[in-house]
Amino acid sequence: MKIIAASIADEIDVKKFSAENLNKKFIGRWEEPLVFEYGSSKVFLYQFGAFVVINPKEDYVDEIAEKLKPYCSGEFRLITEDYEIIKVDNLRQLRETLRKEGIEYETGKKVYAMDERCIVASHRINEDILRVISFVLAQSVSLERIERKADECLDMTMSIVEKFGKKIFLFNARGVVKSLIRMIELRYEVLSNLMILEKPEIVWDDADLEELYYDLRYIFDIDERFRDIDKKLSHVYEISSIISDLISASRENFLEFLIVVLILVEILFAIFGIW
Repeated sequence: MKIIAASIADEIDVKKFSAENLNKKFIGRWEEPLVFEYGSSKVFLYQFGAFVVINPKEDYVDEIAEKLKPYCSGEFRLITEDYEIIKVDNLRQLRETLRKEGIEYETGKKVYAMDERCIVASHRINEDILRVISFVLAQSVSLERIERKADECLDMTMSIVEKFGKKIFLFNARGVVKSLIRMIELRYEVLSNLMILEKPEIVWDDADLEELYYDLRYIFDIDERFRDIDKKLSHVYEISSIISDLISASRENFLEFLIVVLILVEILFAIFGIW
């Protein structure tokens, strides 16, 4: 079973899409997907700008992305990530498959997650497993989009530093403010939109699903990637704050210089009787 996760924007108006295209009202929590059929595939659509397609045909991802484009907010940018689920029907097949993958069998364990695929020991893959896998994949591909934005934000900040060094007194603070606002938006997007520090409700009451969820988070380096993003945004904040302080100090110095010049001019006028 092939799975493709795609991130396309900051947010998707899932409620509006559902009402206009599926003729049904979507009432779900932020982390809950809208599930619908597209051709022969099942789609999990998330409000935080991502969707996951189960067993898609060749052009399905691009087609779905285009259909969702009018409902997107923020920059439209398609980023994808592939995954696979291998289903085995009995214990013998499971042991053989695990042996080929170099994984040790654990008594009672039904789902084994790896970098590129997941082995499920079951006659039928239930939707709860698909929901957990889809959610983490959607988080992962959305994190990749935010990672790129964080890099762009850091590059923009370093560009501001270079410009500031060339013209301190006449420097425009607009870029610094923009950089700080961008940093705040990105951090909010990671913490609130992606719910990166919260586990989905579906795993709370099922130990197997919870184990699968944390295995996938570990495999896709979700926590480490979040820390890297947070570190970059902290650098942006520190640099922008320092520049902001330097701008204020340089403007204060410039104003003090102007006051001294005006006082000197007034003294000169008084001495030479120009007044």
